[in-house]
Amino acid sequence: MKYLRKKKHLLRSFSYILKHYREPLTVGELAYRAGYTEARFILLFCRYFGMSPKSYITYLRLNKARTLLRTTSMPVCRIAHYCGYDDEFYFSRLFCRRFGVSPTAYRKMQNAK
Repeated sequence: MKYLRKKKHLLRSFSYILKHYREPLTVGELAYRAGYTEARFILLFCRYFGMSPKSYITYLRLNKARTLLRTTSMPVCRIAHYCGYDDEFYFSRLFCRRFGVSPTAYRKMQNAK
């Protein structure tokens, strides 16, 4: 029974992140909402979902950014802000680390196809 309760709290957190990933979220806030300490929340989240809460947020943001780069003509700085990043240079570094190219280069590659 305790196992199911844990899983239910984590699934709620998972879907909360999915709905609010563009907003400023802290792991501490998410842990509090789920009723865990931050360390316990991270441990359980990683165990059930295979990545940390912060990694999941980053994953959602960068994939949304990739979609926007492919499907819109929004400037990179607006996409960064839309996806929850206040610093477009930090966003560009993360994007480059994840996809191997800068956001601008990614857009050019997509437009060339």
